[in-house]
Amino acid sequence: KRSARFALLDLAQLRQHIVTTDTELTAYYNSHINEYKVPERVHVEHILFKTIGKTDAEIAEIRKKAEDALNQVKHNGNFEDLAKKNSEDDNTKAKGGDLGWILRQQTKPEFENAAFGLPKGSVSDLVKTDYGFHIIKVLDKETAHIKSLDEVRSAIVSTLLDQKVDAQANKLSDQ
Repeated sequence: KRSARFALLDLAQLRQHIVTTDTELTAYYNSHINEYKVPERVHVEHILFKTIGKTDAEIAEIRKKAEDALNQVKHNGNFEDLAKKNSEDDNTKAKGGDLGWILRQQTKPEFENAAFGLPKGSVSDLVKTDYGFHIIKVLDKETAHIKSLDEVRSAIVSTLLDQKVDAQANKLSDQ
């Protein structure tokens, strides 16, 4: 024969009665400041014309095709449509060449130098890498920075509330 006693804790109800102060928020932010660093990054689209394993004659033909596409882009051609039509990058072709956000040292140096060297909204000339010829369009850029307390306030409040609810639940269950 056994007997047991148990208590049911409603964490949602506990959460309603817990408050975080600005002092706690600031202390948490300052002690976790490295988590809020945003590195320099750039959002790019590209059109790739592959040259891997091609002969010099084929590379010359590919360069001509790439230059034709670049000319269309420079004369108000729709970059995304041209990427869908011409790009040989299977990962980005369907998305209009969108590579998303890239960081430094994430791509080939030639590609990186072009992407980070261009102003927002501009298109590169042909960029040659080991993969082939690229046409790069910069959609957006962010310099390295630290997110402000106001930007991360809601995430910190949530984290602190979770910590306090866990501590309170453990205390009540121990009692």
